[in-house]
Amino acid sequence: MEKWYSTMQKNFKQAFNEVFSLQGNKTDKNNKKNNGNNQSNGFKTEKEGLREEINLVEKTNQRDKGKESAKKGVGKAIMHQKEDYNLVNIVDSEKDKTSLISKSTIIQGNITTNSDLIIEGEVEGNIESKNCVVITGKQSGDIKCKNAEIKKAHINGNISVLDFINIEEGSTIVGDLSATSCKVDGRIEGNVDVKSDINIFKDAFIKGNVSASSISVENGAIIQGYINVKCENKQEDNKNVV
Repeated sequence: MEKWYSTMQKNFKQAFNEVFSLQGNKTDKNNKKNNGNNQSNGFKTEKEGLREEINLVEKTNQRDKGKESAKKGVGKAIMHQKEDYNLVNIVDSEKDKTSLISKSTIIQGNITTNSDLIIEGEVEGNIESKNCVVITGKQSGDIKCKNAEIKKAHINGNISVLDFINIEEGSTIVGDLSATSCKVDGRIEGNVDVKSDINIFKDAFIKGNVSASSISVENGAIIQGYINVKCENKQEDNKNVV
């Protein structure tokens, strides 16, 4: 009986060890498999990460190239627009706004407008406005407008003003001038024809003939030419004033 019991106990231990040994082997295999999968997944993750980084770099490069191309395109458009603007005559039909030619702008062509016009830059061409023209820059060409303000500007051309013109100190006009009334405190090299009254201030210099219905000359002003005072019923003799 004891021998049988001992044999059964021995067989039981052997079976027990074999069962747990199999489970351990399965666990090791599963762990190895999981580790392999994890490593594989790790490699996949690293590859995907590298691929995403490469795609991101490529997209960034493409975006930067697109921006550079866009900038170049805009620059070309601006230059083209500026060239056309300089070469084509400008016609503006709006009455309620003020048109401005900035200091950094050079216009090569005629300007026709119904609105007020301010010229701070340079214009190489004729100007025609049904309202006021204010010039502080340079003008080469004839001017026709309703009213005019010449402020330290240089004008090479004839000026025809329907109503009033004011020529401030520091301004130079090389050309003939006609207006209804006029104030002069700058330099004019040309004849001046005014329908009504003209006021000539101390800093004025006129090299040409002056004709007006009423003439006021301040002490210090210089007129190199004839002065003609217009009268309705009587024509006075011309006077030479130096």
